[in-house]
Amino acid sequence: MPYAIKRSGSRYQVVNTETGKVHSTTTKAKAEKQVKLLRGIERDWQPTSDGAYTRTINGRTVKMRVK
Repeated sequence: MPYAIKRSGSRYQVVNTETGKVHSTTTKAKAEKQVKLLRGIERDWQPTSDGAYTRTINGRTVKMRVK
């Protein structure tokens, strides 16, 4: 996975390790959640407004929850 969490002072940065792009600077808990979101999007998951993800499997759209 090309995403990493790096500490920057008292905050944390979500960084793409392949490009060096910083996606955000936030708290550790929020950074961990954002890394999960970015990894899910990379696998063709689509976030929904209720905190779940939808993914098409065998022609069917399936709703999933990720903790």
